[in-house]
Amino acid sequence: MPESSFLPVHRERVPLPKRVASRFCIYFLSFNLLRACPLKQHGLHASTHARAFPSAEVHAIAFPLVCLHLFPATFASTAATLGRVTGAAVLVKETTRSAENSWQGKNRTPFVHTHTHTHSGRSSSQCRSAKMSVGTAATVEFTASSQRVKMVDMHPKDSIFISALYSGIVNLYNYQTQALVRSFDTGTGLPVRCARFIPRLQSFVCGCDDMNLRVFNYNTMERTKIFQAHDDYIRCVAVHEQLPLVLTCADDMTIRQWDWSKGWTLQMTYEGHQHFCMAVAFNPKDSSTFASASMDCTIKVWRINIPTPNYQLEGHEDGVNCVEFYPRCDKPYLLSGSDDRSVRLWDYQTKACLQVFSFHDDNVASVLFHPDLPVIYSISESDSIAAFSTETFRLLYSCNHSDMGRGWSLTTKPHSNMLIAGFDNGVRAYKVGVDKPVFSMDANGRVLVATGNEITRMDIKAVGLDTPDGEVLNVATKDMGTVETTAHSIFHAGNGQFICVLGDDNYTIISSLSLRPKSYGQCLSFVWGPENGAYAVLESSTTVRIYKGFKARAALLLPEVANKLFSGPLLGVRTSSSILFYDWGTLALIRQIDETPTALEWNSTAELVALVTSSSVFLLKFNGDAVANYLEQNTTTGDDGLDFSFDLVEELDEKVRDVLWVGDCLVYINQVHRLNYYIGGEVNNIAVLNRNQYLLGYLPKENRLFCIDKEKHIASYLLQVNAIEYMAAIVREDFEAANALLPTIDVSLRDKLSRFVESRGLLQMALKIATDEEHRFSLAVQLKQLSLAHEIASSTNLASHWKQVGDIALEQGYFDMSIESLEKCNDWNGLLLIYTSLNDMASISQLGDSCLQSGQANVAFTCYHLTQRHAECVQLLQKAGKMGDAAFYARTYCPDLIEDAVAKWKISVASIPRVSQALANPAAYPNLFPKLRTIDLSSSKGPNPNVPLNAQPQPPEPSASFHASSTVPTAADFFQPAAEGPEQPIHAPAEASEGSAVPSPPPKIQTIAGVSPEAPSFTDSLDREPSGAQELADEEVAWGA
Repeated sequence: MPESSFLPVHRERVPLPKRVASRFCIYFLSFNLLRACPLKQHGLHASTHARAFPSAEVHAIAFPLVCLHLFPATFASTAATLGRVTGAAVLVKETTRSAENSWQGKNRTPFVHTHTHTHSGRSSSQCRSAKMSVGTAATVEFTASSQRVKMVDMHPKDSIFISALYSGIVNLYNYQTQALVRSFDTGTGLPVRCARFIPRLQSFVCGCDDMNLRVFNYNTMERTKIFQAHDDYIRCVAVHEQLPLVLTCADDMTIRQWDWSKGWTLQMTYEGHQHFCMAVAFNPKDSSTFASASMDCTIKVWRINIPTPNYQLEGHEDGVNCVEFYPRCDKPYLLSGSDDRSVRLWDYQTKACLQVFSFHDDNVASVLFHPDLPVIYSISESDSIAAFSTETFRLLYSCNHSDMGRGWSLTTKPHSNMLIAGFDNGVRAYKVGVDKPVFSMDANGRVLVATGNEITRMDIKAVGLDTPDGEVLNVATKDMGTVETTAHSIFHAGNGQFICVLGDDNYTIISSLSLRPKSYGQCLSFVWGPENGAYAVLESSTTVRIYKGFKARAALLLPEVANKLFSGPLLGVRTSSSILFYDWGTLALIRQIDETPTALEWNSTAELVALVTSSSVFLLKFNGDAVANYLEQNTTTGDDGLDFSFDLVEELDEKVRDVLWVGDCLVYINQVHRLNYYIGGEVNNIAVLNRNQYLLGYLPKENRLFCIDKEKHIASYLLQVNAIEYMAAIVREDFEAANALLPTIDVSLRDKLSRFVESRGLLQMALKIATDEEHRFSLAVQLKQLSLAHEIASSTNLASHWKQVGDIALEQGYFDMSIESLEKCNDWNGLLLIYTSLNDMASISQLGDSCLQSGQANVAFTCYHLTQRHAECVQLLQKAGKMGDAAFYARTYCPDLIEDAVAKWKISVASIPRVSQALANPAAYPNLFPKLRTIDLSSSKGPNPNVPLNAQPQPPEPSASFHASSTVPTAADFFQPAAEGPEQPIHAPAEASEGSAVPSPPPKIQTIAGVSPEAPSFTDSLDREPSGAQELADEEVAWGA
């Protein structure tokens, strides 16, 4: 619309008083000076002054501007003392610096403090703010270098975004991991000027300068469709949120509609623009309409089923590059950016231009409404991104991106604080606003959530007992309407009747049900008091005003600059170096603590308080009775307050971002998304959160803790208050109260309580309330209650339980119970230890049979050896493949098996002929063993298992004369060839004469002189295999010796 339509309307002339007439002359003069001055350098368009400031503000703005341009040096020193009237001081400050620089012939410089953000060694990005809104400043999260980026788009649900490059490539990034995920090459090398996600297809569509549209699946990287869409360069693409429709616009001056559910067929062509069509956007408020921007300096609004435009918006002086609809439903706003370097805000219902933003020095390439914040973003081909308020239309801040080159595109999405921008040199992600949503819940489960200035109410009722922890609840939602200011915080009063909506620098108290305003004022911080209708307001950095019954009652002058208030039984005032606690009634300083907490939370009894700092949590106990007694007798408390007012209970060395008291239990969420609670020195985990959630509150009637995320999803977690009170009583050592609460606690929670009681060292009490058999058995073992442990082990029949019962029984001397327990858990070594200690040969023999059946060859061998069942020992060694060991064992303990053992040994080494031929059997080659003595062969038959070891018959010891005459052969003697002559067979034992009643003597066999059958010559060979021919030869040498 023509800018003249925004000039003030002339009314009927009336006589004016002298003072008013003089002011009118000043206003008239100032207005003409404003039009004549180069005010574009102040971030304000000359044609917008009349409508940018209401008439009530003209006196506060126009007169300072006149004086400023006439006497800049003098006025600059006194501008700071002028009163602020609806932001006039900010404008004065801005204009003062700009006018001074202009007067002195200097270049334009930023008029506020500059913040620097550096990432990965790149040059800094500067963000400057005229009036920094709470939580709206932008900081650089990461930067990804690439070739020129023409368009960026964020996925509405996943943490990914795409960037379309001038080189013909589309990159896919994950902004949480800050990594390049995939690259899609169109294969043309021509610019890709536009790209948009189609979430329902898990794809994105992009338009290239070859006039073709391409569709890629971003999961499989498959190109699912390619077709020619226009006759000239494709400039923009828009995707409908509900319908399967896609709009494209191009330099052929047309807009075309495509239906991807019908194979991307052309549904309609829209014609009406007289120059290149640069941008197209659907209306989220009315999904049947869309808008387009063109280089013919117009914006046209269309219906999707009509090929001609409904109407057009005129006002830009050059081509329009971009257009965007307001994302919410409360305002009929349309935004556009142009080559005339301006951004215009339109009301598409009245077709009126509401505001012109002329901050940029070059063509505006992209504009954007933030879906959650009351902020408009714009980017230009110059060196900055600008952020404007949708409420005051003032510049909030700007970010310099000169290191990234020209800016081309912006994108964001709902419930996200990420802003993605595309530049000549790549993409950059900015973090805007805060992660935490704006919410408050009263004691009845009514939740209020603010999004911008919209208030939504959700009622939590009747959560099912079988609801899984962490499951999103289906709660009733109601739109309550809007408030005058954008809500940065919401606070419910103690009775839940009123809420306070805190804006940038003001507060509004409204009723919680109808949102009717009750009170309003300016503030830096606000807290409710302990009484109904009482609250405190931080009016300035050094003044706190106390209200009772919505009327000012007292003022508190602070000793130092404060920045935040905390509610509770004491009024908390945070400064840059400490926190001060004041009594609400007397305003006496109770305590000064040299910590700067980010959050402060009192429990319901006003005895405990949690101070949350950036690195830890301090739990303090408030001695309220002692403080009250002191205040009754004294009127002053000193500069540092009362030393005895607080005692340190615990310091949690953990980074915590959200806390909540449930009785004496502190529930918190740490930085790694773990929901824990602390009580009695113990930290217990409730759940691991699978998304970024915040503590909403606790409802005793539901016995559940509630959390909320940025998408307004509410989840619950079971936390019974009776169990919390029981644990608190245990911590206080109030066991009578704990026993009284125990019957009211659900049985399913008793094991958890039992473990808590066990952690306090109360094992006997823990055993009484435990229900889990495993836990009860563990407690019985710790308490050495053998009968209970035996009873539980009999019911569970677990080997681990029987083993522990057997150990306890053995420790206490109950051998029968120990043997029974060890038998049930197959503890063969333990049984062998007990049987040998008791010298029970029969049990050892039976144990050997049992071990043999169970595959425990080592224990079985030991049992057989102890009971002199040597033949079975030889067989065990042979089954294990230890043929040499079996032969040596047979030579020592079982002589009648020597021939068979050596024969099997020779067979086992038949593949090594030298070793096999070197083995000599004493039965076949007696000439090689001339110095052997005889042994009673009856010793190989084993002992009587019913006779103790010390009573078994022992083999005879060799005589002294035998030892004297015996010599040990050497290895050389072993390899000497046999003497010539007939082989001398082993003589058979002499038979008794016929008819003689005297039995013949037992057969004799000779062995190595000086070696008793009780001690094998090479006991170390029982546990190893021969490693090769040389080792076998060495054993053979020893055998031949």
